[in-house]
Amino acid sequence: MYRCANSSKCISKYRLLDGIQDCLANDDETYGNSCSLGHHYRFQCSDDWPKCLSPLLIHDDYEDCPVGEEEIQFPWRIAQ
Repeated sequence: MYRCANSSKCISKYRLLDGIQDCLANDDETYGNSCSLGHHYRFQCSDDWPKCLSPLLIHDDYEDCPVGEEEIQFPWRIAQ
């Protein structure tokens, strides 16, 4: 579980970086350590940008990685 900043609200770690704001401060969408979650289904942005995205953010016509590789790269680079 992830505890939202300045709140007693807790959400599942599966809801981090999924494009849906669950925490009032939006910290669930700016979480900086998403690759350490160990979720094998997440898309890992390039090595110089250690961010692992939820499948909901892949091919959604919005670039979440620095160069938008989650919109053009196939097959997916799965997070380790």
